[in-house]
Amino acid sequence: MKLKNFLKIEDFSKEEIDLIFEKIDKVKKDYPSNKNQQNNLSAITFFSEPSTRTRFSFERALSYLKIPVISSSDASGSSSLKKGESFKDTFRTLSQYSDLIVFRHFDEKWVEYAKYSRVPVINAGNGSGEHPTQALLDLYTIKSELGNIENKNVLICGDLKLGRTVHSLIKVLAQNNCKILTCPSILYKHESLPPISLDLPSSYGFYPSIKINEVEDYLEDIDILYMTRTQKERIDEYNTAFFDFFKLDNRTINKLKDKCVILHPLPRNEEISEEVDDDPRSAYHERQIKNGLYTRIALIQYLLQC
Repeated sequence: MKLKNFLKIEDFSKEEIDLIFEKIDKVKKDYPSNKNQQNNLSAITFFSEPSTRTRFSFERALSYLKIPVISSSDASGSSSLKKGESFKDTFRTLSQYSDLIVFRHFDEKWVEYAKYSRVPVINAGNGSGEHPTQALLDLYTIKSELGNIENKNVLICGDLKLGRTVHSLIKVLAQNNCKILTCPSILYKHESLPPISLDLPSSYGFYPSIKINEVEDYLEDIDILYMTRTQKERIDEYNTAFFDFFKLDNRTINKLKDKCVILHPLPRNEEISEEVDDDPRSAYHERQIKNGLYTRIALIQYLLQC
């Protein structure tokens, strides 16, 4: 198999995604038993931004596959990037020590240098750019919950401008002929300045946008509600700014259909109340998170052919 990276969701065709879904189904069926010893393979997880689910699920996936992990959870401060080393030299170096690199960094452009790696590179997040493995697990969760992905009514709420998970997911939803509505968060910098809509960048397509106070009028027709938090760490004025966004709570959740699935890439802030966590439509904790582990196991198997 030719060396293959996973840097953006369109790196995989629909046929490849279906193949990976088959692998996920097998992993899910067999987990937690695993008899495969992957001799002489190793991997590096190189994270320059905080992570809970992505990093730990990748490292658990590698452990499950019996692939030793060389881990850096503060790569910007502890690697030679701190000394001014380029991404090009970083990838050339890391690929001499491992068979796979899982990479996260706040610079969106690092993906352009992954081609200098001699081993597969997985994008675990490039700033506010993309998060393709999250899109893959979200897509699998939708299929698991609803039976198929095609022609669904989807509402995506929150920070669509800086939230990288949406940037990856919206592409594959569109490929599956989903009808997509968006409800972006609003940033108020100062009372004398007009509010800023944290809407989807035009490079990711154009989709109908509804106002926060209009959301409840659409909820009864939604098959997939995808909630995201405001990326305050990427907004300079966040300490003094006011944000407005759609909130899901006991009142608003009752307007959703019984078969709706609620997803969130997590972490969450105030956009989903904890009081709806145990609603059967809320898939974002146990089911979506666990699918992240299964997905990353299958993805590693696919890229390493193991």
